[in-house]
Formats: sequence, structure tokens, C-alpha cells
Amino acid sequence: NNMGYYSVIATSPEGCTSSMNAILHIEEKPVIDVSAVIISDNDFCSADAATIVLENTKADVLYSLYDGATLIASASPVADGESVEFEDIVSGTYRVLASYDGACEVVINETYEVVATWTSPVQPVVISEAAYCQNEAIAEIETSEIGVSYFLVEDDAFDLAAVLPGTVKIDGTGEAILWDLSSLALGHQFFTVVAQSNDGCVTLSEMYGFNLSECAPPIGEYYIDIPEDGLAYCSDENGVIITVNSTTEGAYYELVEVGNEEVPLQVLKGNGGSVSFINPVKGTMEYTIIVQGSDELFTGGAFWVTENPTPNAYMLSSGGSVGVHEITLSGSDIATSYYLTVDLTDYLDSPVMIGDGEELNFGTVDVAGDYHVMAVSAAGCIRLMDGVSAIYQSQLVAVADTLYLGPGELVGIIDLGLNDSEYYIPDLDVPGEIGNIRFSHIPDANTMLDIDINGVTGMLTYRKSPSFYGKDSLSYLIENIDVPGRMATAKVIIMVGNKDFDEERSFLLPNAFSPNGDDINEKFIISGLGETEESSLEVFNRWGTIVYRSEGKRYDNSWDGTSNMGTMVSIGKELPSGVYFYVFEVVKNIEGKIQKRRYNGFVELRR
Repeated sequence: NNMGYYSVIATSPEGCTSSMNAILHIEEKPVIDVSAVIISDNDFCSADAATIVLENTKADVLYSLYDGATLIASASPVADGESVEFEDIVSGTYRVLASYDGACEVVINETYEVVATWTSPVQPVVISEAAYCQNEAIAEIETSEIGVSYFLVEDDAFDLAAVLPGTVKIDGTGEAILWDLSSLALGHQFFTVVAQSNDGCVTLSEMYGFNLSECAPPIGEYYIDIPEDGLAYCSDENGVIITVNSTTEGAYYELVEVGNEEVPLQVLKGNGGSVSFINPVKGTMEYTIIVQGSDELFTGGAFWVTENPTPNAYMLSSGGSVGVHEITLSGSDIATSYYLTVDLTDYLDSPVMIGDGEELNFGTVDVAGDYHVMAVSAAGCIRLMDGVSAIYQSQLVAVADTLYLGPGELVGIIDLGLNDSEYYIPDLDVPGEIGNIRFSHIPDANTMLDIDINGVTGMLTYRKSPSFYGKDSLSYLIENIDVPGRMATAKVIIMVGNKDFDEERSFLLPNAFSPNGDDINEKFIISGLGETEESSLEVFNRWGTIVYRSEGKRYDNSWDGTSNMGTMVSIGKELPSGVYFYVFEVVKNIEGKIQKRRYNGFVELRR
């Protein structure tokens, strides 16, 4: 008896020892008794896989299934008598063994054979041409097998117990098998043939369908109306309604796809005239219309229904002003026409561009409005593009002008359109006799001016009264007479000087001002000053004391009646009302020569 626990020690030639860190347990076990083990039947249907079942097994014994030397599966029951199952086993010869985790192996069966039984498919079903007439409905399979039973079940054989009403199970004889279908209810019928062997194996046919109707009277020729451009619709529409003309009353007409005539898509019942299929037909496909299983009486024969693509949607630019904003579309479909319109009901008379797959630019327009783009494909499919381009009527720009008259001048002329024309929109604002730009004076009841404005050229002629010196003004209107609402106004400042610098420049020095806080004539303003001259202003009181002197190189029209010089008056203090003497000096570079002018006079300060 060598049972027990053992250790393994390793000793080197030098006498060193080392434990192998393992305990070996030797135990004597009884020989496994497999005499009571039962292996299940080894046949199975070809459509399935086999399951091998071992009965009367022992607990803690490992049962293994081998294909030659290859282990296929193994299992160990927990309790005595528990079944062991090996699943998904295919045809072949196997060995079945029992062991204690691979030790003390005992052969249960050295050559256990698994055999697949009956594999024959169901023959195709032939439905008689008259099967659509209730009194003559017959289904047939041309050959059968002995030992196999055949029967019909409803629909796709989901439930093998749902035998088609009025039909029976028929045993195969090697000959054809026929079923009488005349007892079925009227309408669409679907069935599957089930073939079941004596072993219980089952195979199924494909699902068959037909429409069972009352026996109809003799069928006459029938037809559908097809336009010259064919039966077509756009992809954003519901499809095409098919109407059958010259139908036979009581006959059933089936719309089917060419090549798949066994499956009716829609069915209608003839009324002796024209009847339409209920649902629109969609998709690009070839169809025919059959009655009693044939389309021989369908004049014109098979026909196509075509789905044409509707143009893709692209975004229109948001908009802008007349003559400025370029209306663009974010993309386009090749060979599609794009109409720019403000009238969606009559867009075909609008400007059109042909799509090239890129962004489209319609340019500018000269009429305000909400613009849309309608896309029309080569097949006539239309789509309104996304967005609206709101084009508004922009205003003209009128630029204020200044007309200078020297002391000796009585008449002044200025071209009002000279500055305004810089803001014209080309091709929209056209000056001149044949143009559309016009000028006019805006009268003011508080002024009496002697002026003339040429309405076409914009030339303004001003005539002053001999005694007038100072500043005057008027307003004028510029408008585009072709574009309602496109207009603007501006002022013309007229400066009639009382001091000359040279033949081209004069100044207006006021003889009074009133810095009293009413925002009128608050400062001593010298009109006609240029930006290039150097100038200075000195003011003296009646005793000859200087009370104000301008700072910097240019007098900036800032004297407000306060003092910034002198010993008799505090700096920053308001000067009293009275008459003051001024000296105004101007230095100007004229054609490379420095010229200086000095002007003096009296000004009345009123508070």
C-alpha cells in the first residue's frame, strides 16, 4: 500500500538540498463502474445538431466525448444519476470515456456513431392558373417521398399546428400531391408546405401567396393612360396613382412588379369602367397588371414608373440694399434651372441661372422686394430654396456744401452734384439729361433767398443783396426719379465775407456775439478759416488792455467772452457787456510765399 502524501527533495552533487514546494497525494480509487450508463439515441434531423445525453452517471466522475484524440466536450455531474449533455454535435464517430479528472479512464463506448437523418427539401409548389377563381383553386407539388407526410400551414409556418383551413395531411407516394383550395376564404392567401418524416424531422418550403376571388366572367382587354413623358413623379411627392380602364365587373386586377408576379402589390375589383388602385405607386420600377394570373389582355403591356429627384435645398443670402447687395445661393444642382423672383406665381419670366454644382451669384437688383429662388430640374421637379433675400431701398447720400462769396461778389455758383456723385450706385443712379437724378430747392418760410437750382445738372446760383454780409443757408433735395423713395437732403452754407485775404479767400468776422448760455452765438466764430493757415486773435478793452489772446498756431473759434490775459481782469472771469477791439492776424503760404494779413475792428459782447 503506497497511498499517502509525498514530498520531493532535490540534492546537488555538493550535497545541497532544496524542497520542490509541492506535496504529492497518492490515493487508491475504485475502478469506475460504467455498466449502468445509457447513451441517448444517436440519430438527429439534418436541420438541427445532435445532443448526446448520458444517463445513470456518478458524481465526481468526469465524462468526456472525443473525436479521435480530440476532446470535444466534458462534464462532471454533481449528484449520482444526474444527466450529462453534450450539445451541438455533428455527424461522426466518437469515443465516450469516464475518468477521475483524467485518471483511471474507462471506455463507455469506443465507436459511438451520430447519424443525420432525412434531408430532402420540399419540391416547388405549382398553383394552377385557375387558382384565383374560387371553384378551381388547386396547389400541387410534382413529386413526393415515401415515408414523408405533407401538409399546408398558414403564412410562414411559424405555427406548425396552424393547418390551412380545408386542407389535410397527405402521405407521400412518390407521385404528385394536390390540395383543393376552393374552401378557403376569398382574398389574399399565404401558406407554406411542411414535409415531416416518420422520424419527426421537418423541412419547409418557401411561403406562397395568391388572391382568391369569385369566378369572374370572361375578361376583356384593359389598359392604363400613360402620358407622353411616361408615368413619373418627383421624390417629394406621394407617387403615381394608377387607374385601370375598361375593367370587367367582378374581376380582380393585381398590380405586380415585373419579374415578381407572384406577389401582388395592390388589388382592385373591376366595376365595368375605370378604377384606381388605392395607394400611390412609388419608386423607379417596371410594373404590369394581371388578372387571373396573366396580363395577356393588358394592352400596352408592362410600364415603368419613374421617381425623379427633387432639387436639393440651398440657402439664399439674407439680403441688403438695392444695387449693392449681390444675391447668392449657397449651392446648386448640375443642369437645374434657378429662377430669381419676387412673384412665386409667375417665376418662369424671372432671371434664370443654370446650376453647375457650385454657389450661384445672381448679382444685384434695382428694385426693392423679398426675393426668392425657385429651382426647376430637367425633369420638371420644383423646389423653393431656403431663405429669402430681403432687398430694401437704400437712400441716396447728399453731402453738405459751402459757397463762399468775397466782399465784392454779388453772385455765387456751386455744383451740388459734385460731392453727391461719389455715392451714386453705378447703373442705378444716372446723372444728366437722360439720367434719373434730379435736384430741387426745399423752401424755408423764414428765409428770403434769391437762388436758382438746375434740376438736371444740380448747378446752384446764389444772388446776395448788396448790403448782406455774413452766413446764410438753404436745403436741397436730390432724388432718383426711377426708384421711389431713393432720395436725400443736405444743406448749403453760404458765407458772404467782409474781409478779403486774396482773390480766392475771404473771412467773415462777426460784429457781435452773446455768450449768455442760450446756445446761440455763444462764441466769437470767424467763418472761412482753412486748416492750413496760421492765425491768432487778440482782444482789448476800451482802455487798451489786452483781455484775451488765442493759444497755439491757429485760432480755434473758442473765445467765449472770458478773459485769459491782463492785470485788470481776473483770468477766467466773464468780461462785461460792451464793445471790444480785436486784432486778427492770418499767415498763409501762397505758391511758396508766406503772406500775412492783419484785420482789426470792433465787436459787441452782449450778455
